Amino acid sequence: MKNVQTFVALAIIVCSLFWSSCGHQQKGTNINATDQQAKTRKQQSAQRPSEEPCNISAVTQKMYENDTVMKQKAEAAYRTMMQNEMFAPEARAGVTDRVIPVVFHIIHQCGDERIGNRQVRNAIKDLNDDFNAANPDALRYQTILSSLGMSIANIGIQFELASIDPYGNATTGITRTEHYFSAHGVSFEDQIKQMIHWPRDKYLNVWVVNTTGGSGYAHYPWTVHHPSAAFRDGIVISYNYLGKIDQSTYEEPYDQGGHRRAHILTHEVGHWLGLQHTWGESLVVGNSSNCNFTPRNCNNNTPPNAVDFNEDGINDTPNTQGDLKIVFPLDTMIAGEPFYGIDSIYGNKDGIVSYSDLPNTCPQYNTCAFSTDPRDHIFNFMDYGCEIMFTEGQKTRMHNILRDTFAQRSLIGLVENRDLTFMDPSKESLMIDTYFFQEDARYNNGRIKTKGIKLVLSTGNFAFTISSSNTDDTYFTVENLPDGLFMRIVRDPNNPKKAVVRLLGKAVDHSNNFDVDNINIVFKPAAFNFDYNLLHNTTISNLEIDFIDYENKYHWYRENPNNEFCVQNKGRIGDYQGLYVDHIGYLALQYFIDEWANGNDEPEGFFLVKEGGVEVEALCHQSNGQATNNLVLFPQGFRINNNPDPSYTYRPIARGPVYGNALMIYGDDYTENAGKSGYIGFKITYDCDNKELYAWLYVTVSADGSSVCAEDAFYNTNPSTGYIITGDLVCESKAENLQVFNYIEEVRFRNSTETFFTHKTPVYEGSYTEHYDQVVNLEAGGIYGVELIQDQTGRLYEPYWYIWIDFNDDNYFAESEKVFTADAIANALSGFDNVVYMRIPANAPQGYHKMRIIQSLWNEALNGYFINPCNTFQYGEVEDYTVCIGGCDGITNPNLRIVEEFGENETIVDFDEGSATESNNIPLGPYSTINR
Repeated sequence: MKNVQTFVALAIIVCSLFWSSCGHQQKGTNINATDQQAKTRKQQSAQRPSEEPCNISAVTQKMYENDTVMKQKAEAAYRTMMQNEMFAPEARAGVTDRVIPVVFHIIHQCGDERIGNRQVRNAIKDLNDDFNAANPDALRYQTILSSLGMSIANIGIQFELASIDPYGNATTGITRTEHYFSAHGVSFEDQIKQMIHWPRDKYLNVWVVNTTGGSGYAHYPWTVHHPSAAFRDGIVISYNYLGKIDQSTYEEPYDQGGHRRAHILTHEVGHWLGLQHTWGESLVVGNSSNCNFTPRNCNNNTPPNAVDFNEDGINDTPNTQGDLKIVFPLDTMIAGEPFYGIDSIYGNKDGIVSYSDLPNTCPQYNTCAFSTDPRDHIFNFMDYGCEIMFTEGQKTRMHNILRDTFAQRSLIGLVENRDLTFMDPSKESLMIDTYFFQEDARYNNGRIKTKGIKLVLSTGNFAFTISSSNTDDTYFTVENLPDGLFMRIVRDPNNPKKAVVRLLGKAVDHSNNFDVDNINIVFKPAAFNFDYNLLHNTTISNLEIDFIDYENKYHWYRENPNNEFCVQNKGRIGDYQGLYVDHIGYLALQYFIDEWANGNDEPEGFFLVKEGGVEVEALCHQSNGQATNNLVLFPQGFRINNNPDPSYTYRPIARGPVYGNALMIYGDDYTENAGKSGYIGFKITYDCDNKELYAWLYVTVSADGSSVCAEDAFYNTNPSTGYIITGDLVCESKAENLQVFNYIEEVRFRNSTETFFTHKTPVYEGSYTEHYDQVVNLEAGGIYGVELIQDQTGRLYEPYWYIWIDFNDDNYFAESEKVFTADAIANALSGFDNVVYMRIPANAPQGYHKMRIIQSLWNEALNGYFINPCNTFQYGEVEDYTVCIGGCDGITNPNLRIVEEFGENETIVDFDEGSATESNNIPLGPYSTINR
């Protein structure tokens, strides 16, 4: 696993938290629809602006925007699929014998999202019931469906947890990986899937995360058909929407996040097998334009040149505008709350469910429907109403997809391939619970976390008494272990069928560029007290080590003054803006109004809320010894640590007044922050070791309290620091590999007449060198030639060359401060005889500023060139200089001034081998100024 770039993700809420289904074991009885007030509250909550429907269409559109060629290929594949259906109006043979191997990758941070195997098995059972017309809710309402002229299709496909992984290991079909990627499964989609993904021609991959922002999402076969997109193929689902038991919030009270939706996985598998929403690909559910589609030849389905993405191309799912309402066939009570049925919401309220009660939002366009009065199919799994059934037309679509070559669907689950994914029942197993060893972030010195990887035997016992090591090869040997580490397998003293594999020592090379993915444990017969040949696998293959680097991350949310990252008081409508920060998770600024709080008389105002499951706390006021939810805006230079001033206290960030008391920035009962700018201080409890990180978010509140804007944020993942300082920005960069290759030997600048600056480095001095005593004199608005020369003694590579100038002196090099780029050339020679120049902005401020020059060779880890001036990279060199804009007589060069401040009685602990050494006087870092 590699470090990823931090970025802002606007509110991508995937598959609404307020989707519902009648597909569950209803504990209540039918009721009369008399509680209109409660009904109104439910419908208001279900349509809150901060929530969006299933975002597969938006995710698809975003993919298309990023890759227009992919869009062309995907649409061509879709047309091919529709053409194939013209010649296969009935389901093709040879599909109902499919058994789809499924693997669940649980990405977690040791919270509730680390779900148990029982919940996964429950979800698989429900999936099979749904696809074989055996789900209890459909059977319960079969009489109603028959009276409405609707027949439940039996798709006839089975899903089973895989028992053999791609490397030949025995598996439960469930993997567990600890990583903060779990915090938001949309923002980190590619990183999650590249981290762990089994071949899509043999497995259906399901990634379980803390949150996707909602329930889940998938990709259509045609959007991931191309091999370059194969790693994205599969389903991402929030842990609390999987199944109906344990950590699922399916049956929780509605105002505590209960979703009443039992068929999320089925809905997403429908997308995976080529089903669209019943209203097509519209991003806006309920829009009247969703009814507009190209007329079809109803006997042969859609002609290939008349494909319309405003409907799903299936005859027996009449077109619809779509609707987000919670719908049940009958009025019912659930957990003491009323939920309303078709007759109450859409019908004539006569207490009888009839066909005329169903909505009909596109009557003039349903030319292919099987009825002269086609009604919206709100019972469909691919609708948002009461999702309890598939139709025969959808069965045909899914069968045809499984018989076609789209995204290799024709290969998955074939009888002839079952011995590759399902274990011989006559064999015994040796299984693991994860593939990853992780470096212990508390030390960052090559030591691996002691938790290790669990081994479980299906029969017999491990033969060694307590533990075994690869330094004694009696029981096993290990392949591809990095220098400095050795392996020990420790048997469970209470259960000899179980053991834990641990890596001890310290890896010599432990930056994340040295991650390992090919460690093999080869067991010998002596390791077991039973017949060695009974085991399916006697080698555990492809174990990985994830090395962790400390990070300082800075985020700037206002690149364009005209595109501020703000929320506003819009009266009774409100406003919502989401932002994403690595390790912290998905946060949002939101203006709440009382109607959104379900009538609980919550205060109106601007709040800080969260969607993810990472434990995030923020500093609030204390009043008379009592904690409040009123956030404090601290000035620059405030120290954020675990022991705040008694006037302040850490309070957990909730999801808002609807789900608990959110933290208020400004509101009708808290006006202290009006007209202020300042820093919100955070404490984040991170990963399974409960490591504490600290961060700040800089916000501005308008003088009249009408808006709140987020400008930037910063955090440090080094736990030995134990604090951060508001406004102290750290932007460090270097090459990870301390190898000479071709370093920056000479730097020259010239104007139209002469070379006026030269600095030559005669020998290689390391991957980062500081030359603040070397001052380059420039003018605002000036144009300059640049010559950046490699060492000439060896082979000349073709690196990228970059120059940034920190014009606002915030110790961070923003994209807007990049003044020079030369792409993949041996030596950067530019100026008045060439095309490329270095241009200084006309409004560049006078005075001294830092200048960073980077030479970056090809980065194998990123499969590209390094472009971030505040991160490490693989090969190359970084040099820092000083520039003077517009003359600096009488101005002190701050880059030469290093101010060391010392805290009182500060202690830093070296955890090396459990020993502790103490040292006072911890330097807090270099001098910095913030110009906003």
